[in-house]
Amino acid sequence: MIKDVLQAAKANDRSREAELIHGFLFPEGGQWFIDEFGPAFGARMSRTYRKLVPDLEHNMEVIYEGNVQRGWMEPKVQRYADAAEADSPVDNYLNCMDEVVPLYGTAGNGEHTGYYYSQDSKDPNKIIAGDPPGYFVFIQNGFRFIPAEVLTKLPKERPVRIHLEMNVMNSKLIKKSACAFQREQSRNVVRERS
Repeated sequence: MIKDVLQAAKANDRSREAELIHGFLFPEGGQWFIDEFGPAFGARMSRTYRKLVPDLEHNMEVIYEGNVQRGWMEPKVQRYADAAEADSPVDNYLNCMDEVVPLYGTAGNGEHTGYYYSQDSKDPNKIIAGDPPGYFVFIQNGFRFIPAEVLTKLPKERPVRIHLEMNVMNSKLIKKSACAFQREQSRNVVRERS
C-alpha cells in the first residue's frame, strides 16, 4: 500500500494519494486501542489518537511526497510479531497487547528507519521525508497507522494480571460487610429448606 501511495504522489494524483492515506486511519476512531490494550491504557491511547487524527493525513502526505522527491520508491517493511525477538520499544508494545497483533515498521529509504526534518526555522521539528513515526497494524481488512505518540501512553512494563477463583478470593477476606454477611445467611437458610 505504501508503494501505491508513493506511485500516486509521483503521478501527482492527489485524490488517489489522499484516499490511500485516509485508509491508514482507524475506521472507528480509536476503539481498537481500548479493545486491544484494555480500558485503562487503551482509553488514554484512543484519546491521544483522536487528537492526532486531524493532522495525521497531511503529515503523512508531506513525508511520502518528500520520499518521492528523494527517489525513495522501494520502502523496506519489517514485521514484528514476537516480543522475544523484537528490540525495545517494540517488545514492550507487543507485550502490552491482550492478543498480539503484529506491528509493521517501515524504512522509506530502503535501508533503515529514518526521519528527515525540515530546515524551516519556523518548524524545525517537522518531518518532511523518511518514515512516519509509528507502526502499522493489519486490522479490519486494512493496514492502519499507529503514531508513536499514541504508543508512548503504554506502561514501561505490562501490568501483571492475576485470575483467582471465587472460593480462593473469599478465603482471603479479612472482614465481611454486614450486607455480605446477611446475603450469605439468607443463602444458607434457602439451602437448608431445599
